[in-house]
Amino acid sequence: MGPYIRFTPGDGPGIRATRYSTDMTINPTTYGTTTLGTLSVPHGIGYAWATALWEVYWNLIDKHGFNPNVYESWQTGGNSLAIQLVMDGMKIQPCRPGFVTGATPSSRMGPCIRFGSRSSDPSGTTPGRAACGSGLQFLR
Repeated sequence: MGPYIRFTPGDGPGIRATRYSTDMTINPTTYGTTTLGTLSVPHGIGYAWATALWEVYWNLIDKHGFNPNVYESWQTGGNSLAIQLVMDGMKIQPCRPGFVTGATPSSRMGPCIRFGSRSSDPSGTTPGRAACGSGLQFLR
């Protein structure tokens, strides 16, 4: 859509600052980028959020594989697991979440709900690591 509204070819630059990529030389956006004041609100912040989700999505695929059938169980591939963790997180996040409050349920609580362990980190990324806390009632 971005190239269309800019009247550029289909492989044009689009409307984001960079392309989504797990390669930091292509997309160096991090949470720290949101504090620099260089991203527009709300769309630039959404771009940073989507960049974080992109990174988690591909980390999960690297760890758990890819299942082309997203209708199968969330346990059948990293792509299905990523979708399930985001959905689980959205169910328990507060109303009108900010970047941090919106990320916390998906990255920290989602793995706890799905895997029932404080040490579970299905994506291999830092946000889920030992972030469940103590005294939680895990859903199984």
